[in-house]
Amino acid sequence: VFKCYYYDFDRDIVEDLGEESGLKDTIYCLCAPQVYFSKILDSAMKANATKNEQEALTRVIVTRTDVDMKDIAEEYNKQYGTPLAKKIEDVAIGNYKDFLVTLVQRALAK
Repeated sequence: VFKCYYYDFDRDIVEDLGEESGLKDTIYCLCAPQVYFSKILDSAMKANATKNEQEALTRVIVTRTDVDMKDIAEEYNKQYGTPLAKKIEDVAIGNYKDFLVTLVQRALAK
């Protein structure tokens, strides 16, 4: 679909979506999941993150650990200049921090 759109209109479909962020997010999730999930993780770990964004931290790490967490962690480091596990250690506390860091480190070891 994306190749055909580019072929027909000589531009990326994302350029024509304007402010349709929900559709843009869907496209990024399909085409570049590592970039998309890195963005979600970064938003979740900001000081002013909403409760829904904070919950995304757990959701992304738990659901992507066995899929592509290694790629996501590498992309996160590339985009934000900080290893994902280090960032989690900086923002999370207690057993929750240990749980998330362990999942990320296990994925990196594979």
